[in-house]
Amino acid sequence: IKMIKVKDKKQKKVEKSALAKKGLTSMIEVFPYKSMEDGFVVDVEEKYQAYLKIGTRNVYALSGSEQQTVMDHFTTLVRLYAEDISIISLMFPAGTESQQVFWRRHLLQARRRKNRAQIQACQEQLGRMLWIEQNLSNLDFYLIVYADSKKLLLEKVKDIKRNGGMSLNITDTEPEIVERILFKLNN
Repeated sequence: IKMIKVKDKKQKKVEKSALAKKGLTSMIEVFPYKSMEDGFVVDVEEKYQAYLKIGTRNVYALSGSEQQTVMDHFTTLVRLYAEDISIISLMFPAGTESQQVFWRRHLLQARRRKNRAQIQACQEQLGRMLWIEQNLSNLDFYLIVYADSKKLLLEKVKDIKRNGGMSLNITDTEPEIVERILFKLNN
């Protein structure tokens, strides 16, 4: 008869990983997230999170009445949506990829036509785009919505979009952006 060896709790505690022996903790043990499903984050407690982007605008360029309107829309959202939410602001490098593609296309056309003035103008614009990307950042705002299930999370996101989505320009966040947000929050 073969006996199956069963380890008791004391033996499990004694056997530590190589990291634990060195006094270090594994990132997997510390990181509060388990996976990402359809752009939603699932934490270690099997709770769901959605990251929604709040549209940014230059409030200093708005008139006093426009500023008041934006504040009123935000106040209305917070009053109507009584569930837990978090608001975070993060700085991300300014993305100028689409503008660079545009100016590179025009640069190629100018080179085909051998138009020196247009070539120089396109090169200057490309230089500006590269400088902006390397030296400037965008301030982005995100809402984090919490729920116990995916179905409930979808309902909550729908409520938020209905109550303030149009006026505050609240949109879904791409999974790649969510990964960047989580990376920034945890580093």
